[in-house]
Amino acid sequence: MPLPSIHPQTHSVGALLATLTEAFGDLPAVFDRNRPASFAELDERAMRIAGGLLAGGAAKGARVGIFMPNSGDFVAALLAITRVGGVA
Repeated sequence: MPLPSIHPQTHSVGALLATLTEAFGDLPAVFDRNRPASFAELDERAMRIAGGLLAGGAAKGARVGIFMPNSGDFVAALLAITRVGGVA
C-alpha cells in the first residue's frame, strides 16, 4: 500500500492524522497490548479528548501536562492537545 502524499510544512498534526486515517483507517496505528488502536480509533479518541479540552477552557497556546504511562491513551492525549493548538 503506497503512502499518502504528506507535506509537513503545510499540514497540522490534526491534518496529518486525518490524512493517515483516510489512507489507513482500519490498520493498526498504536500497538498497545492493553488497548491497541487503528488509525480511525486513534483519531476518534483524540477528537473526543480534544472536545473535553476545549470544554475545559484549553485554547491555542495552552500548556497541558500529561501524567500517564506510555500507552495508546498517551498518544491520543498528545494528539488531542496539538489538535486544539496546545503545547504538551
